[in-house]
Amino acid sequence: LFEEGKIVAKYLFDCYSFIGGGGGTLALLIAILIFSKSRRKKKVAAFSGITMPFNINETLVYGIPVVLNPIYVIPFILVPIVNYTISFIAISTGIAPEIIGGAQWTTPVLISGYLATGSIGGSILQLVCLAVGVAIYAPFVILDDRISERSNSEMNRELENYMRSCEDAYIEPNILDKNNYTKICMLKKGKFMTQEEKELLLKLKIICKGLKHALDEAKKQYNSYKM
Repeated sequence: LFEEGKIVAKYLFDCYSFIGGGGGTLALLIAILIFSKSRRKKKVAAFSGITMPFNINETLVYGIPVVLNPIYVIPFILVPIVNYTISFIAISTGIAPEIIGGAQWTTPVLISGYLATGSIGGSILQLVCLAVGVAIYAPFVILDDRISERSNSEMNRELENYMRSCEDAYIEPNILDKNNYTKICMLKKGKFMTQEEKELLLKLKIICKGLKHALDEAKKQYNSYKM
C-alpha cells in the first residue's frame, strides 16, 4: 500500500486531510469552543469531543448541524483540500517526514501522525493543519451565530405579535397551529367576516372595556373603604 519515497494518497488523507473525520471537523469543534457564543453548540461540541479524536464526527455533523447547512458547505470542502495541499508540499519539500507506514483511520490525532511517519514531525504537521483548519472555520462559526441570533429575534417578535393579536381578537392562543396567526391577522383586517360578525365583535370589545372599567372602579372603592 505504500512505498518508500512516495507520497501515498490514502494515508495522507487519513493523517492530514480528514483530521477529526470528513471535512476536517476537529478544527470546527475547536472553533466552536473558542468563538461560538451559543451554549447549545458548545455543549454539542464538548460531547462530540469524546469521539472526535478518533475521527468519528457524526455527533457534531448532525448535532450542530453541518449536514444540509449552507453556511458550512465552503469550509467543509475547503479545509481537507488545504490540509492536503499543505501536507503534500511539506513532505515533498522535505520539511516534514515521509509516510513510511500506515495507521488505521480511527487512530487518535497526533498518534496517527507519529505512527505514519515514525517521527514527531508527523504530529507537528497535524497540529499545523489543525490550526489552519480552525482559522478557516472560525469566520463561518461567527456567521452562523449571527444568523441564528437574528432568526431567534425574528421568531420572538413574531410570537409577541401573535400573542397581542390573540388578545385583541379575543382568541385563545395556540402556538402549535402555524395557521392561527394568519387567521387572526385576517380577522383583524375584517376579512371573512360578515357585517353582523363585525358588529358583534365591536359589541364584545365595548362590553369587555366596560367590565374592565367597572372592575377598576370597584377596586378603587374597595381600597378606599379599607383605608
